[in-house]
Amino acid sequence: MEALFVRVILQQQQDALQALQRRCSITPVTDADALIGRIQQLTEECEKTSIPNIHKLLNKCSQAVEFTDRLRNDVHDWWEQPAQFVLPWVKHHGHNVQGWIHKWNGLIHWGLVQSPGETHSNLPC
Repeated sequence: MEALFVRVILQQQQDALQALQRRCSITPVTDADALIGRIQQLTEECEKTSIPNIHKLLNKCSQAVEFTDRLRNDVHDWWEQPAQFVLPWVKHHGHNVQGWIHKWNGLIHWGLVQSPGETHSNLPC
C-alpha cells in the first residue's frame, strides 16, 4: 500500500515536471530522469525486501499475542485453583503460583518500561 502511495506521488511529480517544462519550454533534464529512475529502483527494492520483513514481524507479533493469551489463561486457571496455597511445591510449566505472579509482574513491568525504539530481542522469558 505504501509503495502504491509512492508511485502515485511519483507520477504526480512527473506530470507536474512535464507541465512546467511545456509551460516554460524547457527541455527535459537528464539529472531529473536519472533521479526518477533511482526512485523507481529504490521503490522496487523496498517492495522486495521491506514487505516480506513486515509480514515476518506481523507473524511474530501474532504469535506473541497468542502466547500472551495462553499465558494469561494458564495463570488465571492456576490462580483459581483452591490448592494454590496448600501445595506451593506443585509447579505448572516449571513455576508455582508465586513464580507465575512474579514472572507476570516482570513481563508487565518490562512492557511498560520498554521504549518504542528498542528491539524486542531481549525478551525476559
